[in-house]
Amino acid sequence: MTTPDWERRCAALWESFDEVEPAAFVEAMRALADECPTDPVALFELGGAHDSTGRTGEAVGYYRRAIEGGLDTSRRRQATIQMASSLRETGSPVEALELIEAEQSAVSDEYDGAVAMCRALTLAKLGRDREGLSAALIALAPHLPRYRRSTVNYALGLLEDRLGPVACREAAGGRDDRPLRLVQGFVDAGGGDAVEPQGGPARGRRVGPGQAGR
Repeated sequence: MTTPDWERRCAALWESFDEVEPAAFVEAMRALADECPTDPVALFELGGAHDSTGRTGEAVGYYRRAIEGGLDTSRRRQATIQMASSLRETGSPVEALELIEAEQSAVSDEYDGAVAMCRALTLAKLGRDREGLSAALIALAPHLPRYRRSTVNYALGLLEDRLGPVACREAAGGRDDRPLRLVQGFVDAGGGDAVEPQGGPARGRRVGPGQAGR
């Protein structure tokens, strides 16, 4: 089992990442992990060491064992994002998409944007570029100071002509419609398409694909 002292030494090793040769870094992390070889945190960090030094294929097994072994929510989400990314880049984008979409619906926290980013890249890897772009824009929309609603409408418009209005929302947001609901909740509260109370000309006006969004 890892200890606070182990965590400090692990953090210090990551701090030295840019100064250590890749092979030496992996071996140093392996030495740390060998102190608690079955601990999921150690497996996760060892997977990260492989991933960060270009040994992406080898990282997947460590991530998988770490997740199966039981990680706290934050580390589990990080491990899932990193594992899905590794799978995507090593020829298994379908499994990567299944993994990241399951994670997307599991919980909401500060990693939501990273999960959405990973999903968008995976869709692109699968040749579903418009879905990937749409997913990225919908994840971005809640963080914009203005044009939230128009961004979502344009994002949905990328898919609507091919999938229809209901299916395009599912394709863009995956199993998670929180970004859509966040933007809609802001609009329903009277925010129009702007964040600042003064709003400007966008306030209270419906904006959709093909419109200026201002």
